[in-house]
Amino acid sequence: MTQTKSHLETQHVAPDCRGTNFWVADPALRALLARYLPSDVLVHLEPHLHRLGGLAGGALDELAMTAERTPTVLHPRDRFGRDEGLDRIPSRVPRHGTPGVWRLRSARHDP
Repeated sequence: MTQTKSHLETQHVAPDCRGTNFWVADPALRALLARYLPSDVLVHLEPHLHRLGGLAGGALDELAMTAERTPTVLHPRDRFGRDEGLDRIPSRVPRHGTPGVWRLRSARHDP
């Protein structure tokens, strides 16, 4: 049986994880933390890690895909050195629910 080159290349591509909760999807990390963290600390951290895992596979993944499709525009400083070199966040990026750094940047530098 002969396989084409493109078929062989696709065998090594990682599956798409869009929408996956990374905390739930990584049993090795859960087992590692269970081994090294005191149980009360792990119980305290689990809801936070579950939420973070959901953000990584959901909202952050959507922002990453938007960033991949939308190039950043750099506006350089003027000849007097005034800061006009701000990275503008594309209007397609939602202003609510974005990570804290983006919320702060968009509040200071709305295009």
